[in-house]
Amino acid sequence: MKKWFENISKTDIRNTIAVIYVVMVLLYIYVLAFKPVPAENKDLINVLGGVVIGGVGLILAYYFGNSKSNNDNESKN
Repeated sequence: MKKWFENISKTDIRNTIAVIYVVMVLLYIYVLAFKPVPAENKDLINVLGGVVIGGVGLILAYYFGNSKSNNDNESKN
């Protein structure tokens, strides 16, 4: 088991966490679409949903945004 952890790079961990996060957000949206939210919790669910979905924006910005092109340019030089 220890050798397995030694073979995992930071990039693999980062990619795995990003995929898990995106899948969980999609699951959150799916459940939200089909499960009624009690009226007293509606505002809380909306705020949490905005924060969670905003995290997907951060993931997309990291992988496809300006920092991605800067990292590619630095690695080529």
